[in-house]
Order: sequence, then structure tokens, then C-alpha cells
Amino acid sequence: MSLYLESSRIIARVNYGGLRAAVYSDRSIKSKPEQLYALCIETLKHQEILNEVIEKSQILKVEKKVNPPLEGAKFSSQVLTFP
Repeated sequence: MSLYLESSRIIARVNYGGLRAAVYSDRSIKSKPEQLYALCIETLKHQEILNEVIEKSQILKVEKKVNPPLEGAKFSSQVLTFP
């Protein structure tokens, strides 16, 4: 879960511009930087689709403790990843 929280924090802070620097220079992260960077890239790449899924599912109305970047990261890794 730490990976998703860290990626949502980074995604909320930056967009493509300084993403690599934000991931690799942040000393507070506990996840592997490579995994974190890949998750952030995939989430940002499919952000329009993920936002639409989040909106249509109305998960933000049901779950009060979540935020769009966190749900985007979770959906990106679980829904858009094919075995």
C-alpha cells in the first residue's frame, strides 16, 4: 500500500515535467524508485481514462478517505495491467 500512497503524493505534486527527479531525489520514499516511477508514468499516461472510471464508479462518494491520485494509481496497477 505504501507504493500507492507514495505514487499518489508524487502525482499530486508534479506532472511529467519533473517526475523522474521527484521520484529519485525524494529520500522519504520507502518503495523501490523504479517501481514507483513506472507506476507514476502509467497512471499519468492513462489519467483521462482513469478519471472517467473513477467518476463513473462514484467511488469518491462512497469512500470518503480516498483521493483521485490514490485511486488512479490503484486502478492503473490493477485494471490496466494485463497478465
